[in-house]
Amino acid sequence: METKRLEKELISDPSVWRLMLLVKPGGLEVVAYCPFGTYSMIHRTIPISDSGNHVNTLAGTIYDNPLLLADFAKVNILIDTPRYVVVPGLGADDSIDDSIKATLWPDTELQAIDEPIKGGDNTIVTYADPELLSLLRRTFPTAVIGNRLTPLVTYFTNKGQNNSSRMYAHLQKDRLDIIYVRDKALRLANTYEAHSIDDMLYYMMSVGAANGFDNENDEAMLCGDKATRDNLSTELRKYARFVMPLVFPSEMIEAGAAAMTAPFELILLPLCE
Repeated sequence: METKRLEKELISDPSVWRLMLLVKPGGLEVVAYCPFGTYSMIHRTIPISDSGNHVNTLAGTIYDNPLLLADFAKVNILIDTPRYVVVPGLGADDSIDDSIKATLWPDTELQAIDEPIKGGDNTIVTYADPELLSLLRRTFPTAVIGNRLTPLVTYFTNKGQNNSSRMYAHLQKDRLDIIYVRDKALRLANTYEAHSIDDMLYYMMSVGAANGFDNENDEAMLCGDKATRDNLSTELRKYARFVMPLVFPSEMIEAGAAAMTAPFELILLPLCE
C-alpha cells in the first residue's frame, strides 16, 4: 500500500481526470482515474489520526497532498458514517430530515444530505458533521458529496436480473454491507459489525429469513476481501444453493491494478451515472 505524498506532477492534465475520495474513520482513501487512459488509476490509502480534532487533521492531510487540490474534471466524496437512513421515495424534505434526526440523534449537531437512488425509488439520507461538510465544500466546491453505501445500492439495484431475490454482501474487515433486492426493487441496505465468519453468516441468514430468501432458487452474491469471501462462501453453501462471487465490473478492468485494491465503493462510482 503506497502512502507517499501525492504531488501535482503525478498527473499532467487533471482536467480530464476525476478524483474520488472516501473519508473514513482513521483514514482517507484516494482514487484518481482517467476514463480515457488505460491502466491509469492511482490509489492511495492515507492514515489519519482519530485523536484530537479529526476535521483539522483531515484538512492538514488534504493540503499536504497537493494533487488533491488540482483542477479535476469531477470530484466525488463519499463519507463513511453509520448515521444514515433509507427512506421511500425519490426525495425527502427538510421536515422529514429534521424529524429523523430528532428521533435517532437528538443530541448531536448534524446536517442532512439527500441522495435519490438512480433507477430506484428510495433515497439515502446521510447525517454528517457540519464542520466536516464545511471543510469539504470549501476545499472542493464542485464536489458531489454522499454516503459510501450509495454507489453500492445504486449499482446492485440497477444490475440486470430477473424478478427473484438477490442478496449482495460486501465484505470488509470487521463488518459487512448487505443490499437485498427483490423484484428489481431495494428491500434492505444496511451495514453490520461482524468480527468473524460466524457473525457474517448469522446476519446474512437473518436478512434472508426476514425477506423471504429462497435457499434453493435465490442468489447470494459476495464481493470484497477474497479470503473472507472464500471462507464465508463455504459456510453459506451449507444452507443456500446459489452462492457466488460477484464478477468484477469489466468496464473498470482496464483502469489497471489499482482498481483491484481500491475500495469497491469508489470503483463503482463511474458506473452509477
